[in-house]
Amino acid sequence: MVQVGPPFQTDELPKPNTVVKEARILREGELGFGWGKLWIVFGYLSGATALSAFVMGATTGDLSVEPVSGLIFGLPMLACAYGLHRRRRFGFYLVLVLTVMHALGGLLVLVSGEDLGGRPAGLVGLVVGLLWFDYFRRRRGLFT
Repeated sequence: MVQVGPPFQTDELPKPNTVVKEARILREGELGFGWGKLWIVFGYLSGATALSAFVMGATTGDLSVEPVSGLIFGLPMLACAYGLHRRRRFGFYLVLVLTVMHALGGLLVLVSGEDLGGRPAGLVGLVVGLLWFDYFRRRRGLFT
């Protein structure tokens, strides 16, 4: 059987629940996941850092606000990074919740910021949260 065209062009889709580990050429109109990989790395790093604050506070017996907030924010960030890394649906929903929380936090700072430094930071937080939300919303089909 003679194959027509270059061997790297195929219309076959990968089997469900398989992870493609090699780079491939994106078709026209297809969305990549480059910024999502950045989110994964920072999710692992920030989640581990926040969780370590909880562990350090628990070992010293000091369970004030900082160590508890490390547990509250560390576990969702680690779960979100893991879910995005494995392209699971729960990672997609977690990242949407976290981006909405980011945007709402920016809105709160924008509305309540009395000094001049608070309002620009709130505006940046709101815009960045909305941009991340839109980025991941457009890539809904990448998650199983």
